Amino acid sequence: MGRTLYAVTLSIIMVVAVLSTSANAEIRYSDREDRWEMYLFTNWFDDETIDFKGDTKIDLNGDLGWGFGFAYNLNEHVELGADFGWNSSNYTAHGYDEDNKPVKKSGTLYTDKVFFNATYNLLPRALTPFITGGFGWTFIDSNIPTGDDYCWLDPWYGWICYRSTHTETSFSYNLGLGLRWDVTESFFLKGSINNTWVDIRNARGTPSFVIGRIDMGIMF
Repeated sequence: MGRTLYAVTLSIIMVVAVLSTSANAEIRYSDREDRWEMYLFTNWFDDETIDFKGDTKIDLNGDLGWGFGFAYNLNEHVELGADFGWNSSNYTAHGYDEDNKPVKKSGTLYTDKVFFNATYNLLPRALTPFITGGFGWTFIDSNIPTGDDYCWLDPWYGWICYRSTHTETSFSYNLGLGLRWDVTESFFLKGSINNTWVDIRNARGTPSFVIGRIDMGIMF
């Protein structure tokens, strides 16, 4: 339901925006060429189930994430940049014990992401649809312990303990579309829907996530 709502909402916004700019005699053209931009963003993905080899799976709860990025506009249409983002999500893992009996384990998953993106703005105007795509890496921390605690005595804070957990870094890539509005010559807003694929070890196929995203930033 959430994916459909994101897609329908964004499609309506894009159609209305394009029609309104086409009908407006005083179209405001963009001033993006040869300018840098920095931005903050928030994103959201729905509940997902990731199937793994051995008939196991993880039910991942939807989550709100945050991040920041920067980009350079080669001209009014082409933009190249990089994103850095963070998410945390509760999950339930379904597997089997040594006696082949079903077991469940709940926890919280943390992800750090870095992406290198290319964006094409369809119109040389302040209000324009765009398509975007990119690649990068997703660092995943399952919070599942993989060894004993390591503790040390800090002179200020007392005993501090650290436990190693199962982690992995997965190659990722994305493709999306959205709407950009240069509100002023220096401030802009963007809304988009992206599909992101994450090459998780031992997963069946390549898990994908539909992500809704809102950006706000400045150009200079």
